[in-house]
Amino acid sequence: MFSFLNRAWSIVSTLGFIAIVVLWLSPELQGFYFTFISLLVLLQVADMGFGFVLAQFASHEWADLQLGKDGRVSGAPRAMARLGSLVRIGLRWYTAAGVVFFLVLGFGGDWFFSVSPDATTVDWRTPWWLLSTFAALYLLVVPVQGILEGCGQVVTSQRNQLTANVVATMTGWLVLLLGGELYAIAALFAVRTIVGHGLNTWAARPILRLARFLDGDHVVRWKGEFWPQQWRIWVSWLCGFFVFQSFAPIAFQIDGAIAAGQIGVMVQAFHAVNQLASARLSADQPRMGGYAARRDFTGLSQLVRRGTIFNLIAAIVLAVAAICTVYAIKMTFPDIGNRFGTMLGFVLFVATAIPLQFSNTQTAAVRFQKKEPFVGLNFFCAAIMFAGCVIVGGIFGAEYMALVFFVVSVAVLIPGVWYIYRRNMGGVA
Repeated sequence: MFSFLNRAWSIVSTLGFIAIVVLWLSPELQGFYFTFISLLVLLQVADMGFGFVLAQFASHEWADLQLGKDGRVSGAPRAMARLGSLVRIGLRWYTAAGVVFFLVLGFGGDWFFSVSPDATTVDWRTPWWLLSTFAALYLLVVPVQGILEGCGQVVTSQRNQLTANVVATMTGWLVLLLGGELYAIAALFAVRTIVGHGLNTWAARPILRLARFLDGDHVVRWKGEFWPQQWRIWVSWLCGFFVFQSFAPIAFQIDGAIAAGQIGVMVQAFHAVNQLASARLSADQPRMGGYAARRDFTGLSQLVRRGTIFNLIAAIVLAVAAICTVYAIKMTFPDIGNRFGTMLGFVLFVATAIPLQFSNTQTAAVRFQKKEPFVGLNFFCAAIMFAGCVIVGGIFGAEYMALVFFVVSVAVLIPGVWYIYRRNMGGVA
């Protein structure tokens, strides 16, 4: 329930920001706004897949542990020691990653926007550096959230995340309505970081205490166990940026801020539908880890089927609702409707979320076996997606990147995931 509410609020938040940005900001500011959002996905690059792998490894250790009524973790000493070593590794990693991310994103983004022809028309530099600061601090939320969810505390984690997102969204809306323009994104991240980190840290105290549980014979070796899985996840997520989030930055450089703003709305609508439709995954993933630890591929396969059916139905309903809403806006308020880009581009982006529900659940089922066989497929998809968008966008216009996204997703990504999934399900799928 909390996972669904969290994704549902994400939809409300996205729609609210789209409405305020379209009505309150100029087309140029709209372009900068959505390009800011797209570049923030590079948080996943700084994360390097650590949070996801942390949840995977924690779920395997938690299979031999439990949280008692006295608020203490009990169970197999070996599992407690290994989980404690995961806590130590996670906290160290994200402290270092936050510093590196701030420097790379801050200076990289500063250069990216400074070479734009619209750089002198918008006050972007100070908001960008504030956003880089708070986005780097937000990385500290990730390891605690990963540990909570990996240890089966999905309700607590999702409830805390929902609380932080609601407060942060309200703050961002208020800043926008008061004329804060691009400062609204920095305010949103500042509040989300403070509230989310405070709630998660308090909830995870029993598990975080295991960091003091030292047993040199039973620890997770980062280099030997963790890194082989992490680097594969990282490469896949880096490729995911080019597959799912590079459209607005490409449009920004090809056609300018106005085109980037239109593409940005389409991409945000796609992510809103895709994320809400796959909300069930947040609750299913720790269970996938449990099935994988027991080598119960029959149970895992059944969980994937149920989740996929649920997600498909949700995606169809949400996509139809989004397309009908934008069509009505275009017919009733043409000037506002133009800020959403072409109807064909919007339909292609949003409709792609429907078949992607197959690959969403299948990918999670394989990854929670502590495997990442998707690196080659994701790299190939990223290469043809990026090249296709640059070429097609440069020749025909930025809105035609939607066609590239749809074709690559349906013809390459989804069939490739299905093939890999079948090979990694012990002959059951």
